Amino acid sequence: MEKPTAVLEIGNSAIKLVIGTMVDGFPLVIYETSKPLEGEINQGTIVEPDSLAEKLHSLLVIQDSNAKIKINVSEVTMILPPMGFEVYSNVKTTNVVSPTSIIDQIDINNVVSLVKKEPVPSGSTIVDIIPDDFVLDNGTRVFEPPLGMKSNSLTIEAKVHVLPKTLIEQFRAVALKAGFRIRRTLVAPYSAAILLRKLMPEIKNYVLIDMGSELTTFSLVGNYSVYGSTYILKGAYDLTKHISSKLEISPEEAFRLQKLYGYDNRKLSFAPTISTRYLDSGKESDVTPTMLNAPIAEFLQTYVNDMYKSLEILFKGYDDRIKRLPIVFVGGLSRLQGLEAYLKEMLPGHDDIIFYTPKIIGARSPSLVNSLGAILIASSFKGTLGDQEARVSKVERDETRRR
Repeated sequence: MEKPTAVLEIGNSAIKLVIGTMVDGFPLVIYETSKPLEGEINQGTIVEPDSLAEKLHSLLVIQDSNAKIKINVSEVTMILPPMGFEVYSNVKTTNVVSPTSIIDQIDINNVVSLVKKEPVPSGSTIVDIIPDDFVLDNGTRVFEPPLGMKSNSLTIEAKVHVLPKTLIEQFRAVALKAGFRIRRTLVAPYSAAILLRKLMPEIKNYVLIDMGSELTTFSLVGNYSVYGSTYILKGAYDLTKHISSKLEISPEEAFRLQKLYGYDNRKLSFAPTISTRYLDSGKESDVTPTMLNAPIAEFLQTYVNDMYKSLEILFKGYDDRIKRLPIVFVGGLSRLQGLEAYLKEMLPGHDDIIFYTPKIIGARSPSLVNSLGAILIASSFKGTLGDQEARVSKVERDETRRR
């Protein structure tokens, strides 16, 4: 068993900390915890950094008497939301330093540094450099750094992940203030794509839709790599607020009904009571499944309209064939009862629509896809720019990778 990896994901409505490791080539969750947020982040912007840092600080030491564990967390891999996320392709070549033309670590460092020095749009910062291939002067292409191989030159073909500088600085600053050392930063759809490549290798071209609490992201994945992403500031928590407002019930009760019953448009011969509400007049009133369906259907109608618009943005510049790509749904909202049937009816024409739940013991939840991917990356993609250093040590090829 490898050394455990701590993954920190800060969302609009909650902080998630997942501790996991690799067993037999697959990620395994050792422990998971979360803390709700109360306005510290608004639409992806940290507005109360001191309060957020305090809540993060409470996760430095994990003590759970029920699980009989105590974990000191000092170093984390941090997952960032893909707000303003851009992906660029880059090719750079360097001469091999050694007079014998044997590729050494310094040659890997040099060629990655050339990519790192490439200018990015003003106000943006490189988050990570992901090698697609290393190419030798005889045309040989390898995915892992070709240490010990012979070549007069070394070329790297890489994806460059870029985020707004302010977003990166905000999230890094609050994590550092809380006492964490950041081992690596990753963009959420990249983490998810790496996990899906491992667990679902038969699908290498698809649209990834991550339905979070207050953020839904749409990413285009081709040959297992993320090519672009867009988002809307809407998710499961917005559905809860809509139900609460329309039915005049507390957000807590709205969340309970949303989680327990979801959307059920079956025609029932009776109207069972699923909750009781107290109106402003002081009268009691029953809540039935039909009553619950109404605000959910209303929310989903606008949500799907926003989804159509986001997909049009994502597909811009590509031919119509891309509109038939499979769609893979992950994230907490994807677990809503009845959503799969609803969206399959509303999104015709795609080759496949998949609501994905990882088949990982202890992590059978679509809300853990990003964290599981980060654990896999920490094991298999060590020493890239993501370690905040311009060096690359051994990278192991995933056996499911396809050309």
